[in-house]
Amino acid sequence: FGLGLSIVRQAVRVLEGTIELASSVDAGTTVRVILPLAKAA
Repeated sequence: FGLGLSIVRQAVRVLEGTIELASSVDAGTTVRVILPLAKAA
């Protein structure tokens, strides 16, 4: 998936989120980035 996904993966790790990938033939790939909401101050 290249350098871009590697950079995103590192940022998501720092922000304690997750990345989900779903791929299917003739439909492409879906990349979902899930980040936690910040707690109210």
